[in-house]
Amino acid sequence: MVFVIGGSFALSQFTTIRYDVATHKQTYGLTPEVVKKFGSFKHKSDIDEEYQKMKQKLDVDNWKNIRGPREYEELSPEYKELIEKLKNKKKQRDKEN
Repeated sequence: MVFVIGGSFALSQFTTIRYDVATHKQTYGLTPEVVKKFGSFKHKSDIDEEYQKMKQKLDVDNWKNIRGPREYEELSPEYKELIEKLKNKKKQRDKEN
């Protein structure tokens, strides 16, 4: 019962905030202060551009599925090799920055 009443109250508050913000945008537009405070609301790139970037970074055609060990298993040689590769990549990135 408390959840129903509390949820109803919370939802009504959230919706009023939503509509107040929408009204403010229509009335005043995006002022430079708002953009400075919250950042730009426009996306800098679309999903296709992001997909192409990720596609260039990853080799999706040549990969190997390496299962991580369970608690009671020892580390497999493949898993150890993967961990070492990731550590080396991280060290290289840290040196570059």
